[in-house]
Amino acid sequence: MVIPARRWQAVSARLLRTIIGPPAVVGGFDRTYVCIAGRHGVDDALNLTRAGGEVVLLGNARGLDGLDWTPLWLKELTLRGSLTYGAVRDGAASGAHAGADRGDFEEAMDLIASGRADVAPLVTHTFPISDHATALKTAMEKRAQSVKVAFRF
Repeated sequence: MVIPARRWQAVSARLLRTIIGPPAVVGGFDRTYVCIAGRHGVDDALNLTRAGGEVVLLGNARGLDGLDWTPLWLKELTLRGSLTYGAVRDGAASGAHAGADRGDFEEAMDLIASGRADVAPLVTHTFPISDHATALKTAMEKRAQSVKVAFRF
């Protein structure tokens, strides 16, 4: 696999040629979250996480045909799975973690509403809806260092 320069340069990593096999990324993120468990997302996470780092799979990945697991053992990464977005239906947990008595989104909304979770620092940029093109460009541009881009209505 060839890793586009924009990916490894965005995390201040270096790309090294190996004797056998594809180039290896040195450096990268301390922890990487894979929110869409497809082969390309997992592959990027394994390659762009620094040696000794952690890759967290959020979601369900049953099979990932063609995935090269070499970075997992070469970099001694920790691979962790997380069950997310649990929900409670009719008093029984359906997809929720053990002991859950309500859904994740309900829990998150209560934490935000009560002030126990301050999410304001996550919103790094806001734009009027009429400036949607600039908002989308900012969200995609690494130099903007955006975390969450939101619209003002």
